[in-house]
Amino acid sequence: MSEKMSEVSALEPPEKFIVAGIVSNKEFQKSRYVIQKLHICFPKLYAPPEIRPMLNVEWTAYLTKIKRKFGKGTWKLKKCVAVFLNGEFLGDDEDLLKHVSKKFRFSLSMDWYKIGNCQIFDYLQRIMLKFV
Repeated sequence: MSEKMSEVSALEPPEKFIVAGIVSNKEFQKSRYVIQKLHICFPKLYAPPEIRPMLNVEWTAYLTKIKRKFGKGTWKLKKCVAVFLNGEFLGDDEDLLKHVSKKFRFSLSMDWYKIGNCQIFDYLQRIMLKFV
């Protein structure tokens, strides 16, 4: 029976996450970290994630765009992060953690504010390199 289960798992395409949000935001950093770890630890179950860091100005325009495209839950999005699973809107960081906790048990105790500050510095450096 376990052979059949592994065959079914092998036939299913891996889950593909997209996380978009304000790069310095702790919820964005938490979501980014979780989906990257999922892919690293379980590459057959989770495709390489698409990470879309942005600044506040970009977020406002992006949020308007996804509200028009997806409707539904995007209108109640209060945090500065949006998570998508296989092309469908999943929600924010809490919705991601609920989804992942159905399969895995984990604990996150990191300084997300500090990580966000480092990430925004790296993000701005990458932007500057485009113009040099």
